Amino acid sequence: MRTATARSSFVDNTFATPYNTNPLDLGADVVIHSLTKYIGGHGDLLGGAVISNDEQFLRQCRLGTLMHFGAVIAPFTAFLVCRGMKTLGVRMRQYNESALKIARWLESDPGSRRCATPCSSQTRSMRSPAARCAGAAA
Repeated sequence: MRTATARSSFVDNTFATPYNTNPLDLGADVVIHSLTKYIGGHGDLLGGAVISNDEQFLRQCRLGTLMHFGAVIAPFTAFLVCRGMKTLGVRMRQYNESALKIARWLESDPGSRRCATPCSSQTRSMRSPAARCAGAAA
């Protein structure tokens, strides 16, 4: 396995969340999540996560983080992240369902020229509807 370098692919999966897409499964080398947003879900924590299959890269990240920012996430903050993860699926299903309804409405509106969302039928940059929105309602 190669070590993450300048040529590695880094993906910010904050808004897609692990519920909708898993960039490591799609070939990304490193995935970054803001735990503060969707994963935490309640707006009461501050945190982030770096995910990779490259153990050497993660080891370097941990050492750099410890030297520059201190230890690890506080226990109570970790509890808040776990609490948010328990409801992530329910929240994301509802977000996806609502976004899909809005996208379909915009697509059918004669005053709307284009609707560019990951789940939109007008978005041609992705391979298939399943690849666009794994967690979205069909």
